[in-house]
Amino acid sequence: MDKLRAPTHRFYRLPSWIQWSVAVLLFAAAIAPWVAAFYWPLILVAFPLLVSWHLFSAAPMMTLLGLYRYFSPCLLGLRLGPRLMDLHIGTLFDDVFGHRNAPQHAEHRETILCVFRGLLAITEDVRDGRIPREIKIRGMLLYFNARNMKSLGFTVDMMGVVDRLVVAFGFVQMAIRTSIKSRRFSLPRFREFKLASTTGKRLLAHSGDIELIVSGLEGPPRKPTTTRHAMRELGRRDLNHR
Repeated sequence: MDKLRAPTHRFYRLPSWIQWSVAVLLFAAAIAPWVAAFYWPLILVAFPLLVSWHLFSAAPMMTLLGLYRYFSPCLLGLRLGPRLMDLHIGTLFDDVFGHRNAPQHAEHRETILCVFRGLLAITEDVRDGRIPREIKIRGMLLYFNARNMKSLGFTVDMMGVVDRLVVAFGFVQMAIRTSIKSRRFSLPRFREFKLASTTGKRLLAHSGDIELIVSGLEGPPRKPTTTRHAMRELGRRDLNHR
């Protein structure tokens, strides 16, 4: 795993043998409820909880095996075939072990910067041939303004039935992650969920715009801001300077 792109929280700084030992134990714990469900089907009543537990417990193994491919410490890609890759902003495991006590607006800014550094790393992999130019890259639009993402070559659409079912099954996990990030009990607002997608080729064509955004975010912030305000500022300050 590329150390410059790997998650930076304390678990992945442990000795390798400890990481693998914990990952194996957690993976066994992840599949145990599904095995138990063959004998006690009533366990499936807690299906959303089981999904959240599975995603949390399986994350270290998926990461160490390279199935979760990190492009920055918080942006990972999951290949769903030779021509499709889903992007995710970390995992619940990352949120739990990587939670910091920094001011909330600073964490928002760091998350945005981390995501765009990851997008820039993807363009580098596309340029070097490690990722096909024809691959479809998609992710849920939770943190970013749709207009700004369209300026980077993404198309933004409402989620289909299958994607909505996936989100519904992962509701508990998303509620926990939202609460961790907002530092209070908070539920995700499904009406705001949209799917942003692009291709390796289109993303590469906008690598210069992404570099501008990264450079702008690496500078000193003008004032404390929310994620949405930060993206509006980036839209005015960076994307118009092409």
